[in-house]
Amino acid sequence: MLIGLIKRFDYSKMDTDSMRNEMVKVDWQILNHGTVDEAWGVFKGILDNLHERFIPLKTLGKYCRRKPVWMSYKAWKCVKKKSKVYAKYKDNKHPAYVKIARKTKSELQKAKLSFEQKSAKNIKGDTKSFLRTLEEKLRIGYKQAP
Repeated sequence: MLIGLIKRFDYSKMDTDSMRNEMVKVDWQILNHGTVDEAWGVFKGILDNLHERFIPLKTLGKYCRRKPVWMSYKAWKCVKKKSKVYAKYKDNKHPAYVKIARKTKSELQKAKLSFEQKSAKNIKGDTKSFLRTLEEKLRIGYKQAP
């Protein structure tokens, strides 16, 4: 397996009809025999079996990660270009890298400011997203503290 590849269940492509048909065929009376722990083990085994049979796996690679909510498309492109330039020259003092690093920094600042301004404008109509943003900022702040 390659480093950085992650396998996850793809629930959007699960075969719900076949899963329902299989659940109808199961003899649920077997859960009435034995202790609660044994019944739970049998039930969990049945569900795990159905889970593995009818829900396909998808592979998430290095570039399949989602970008942060606040990041604009332009900033995302700059970050990707910056990493490509660094991979090419392997020197953070190279003029091409310095130029793209400055541009990336300014684009990230613009994207954050724009997102925060939009969030502040829509605070009355969309309190949920504002509180989520606030929670994320607090969580990041706690991680950086020693």
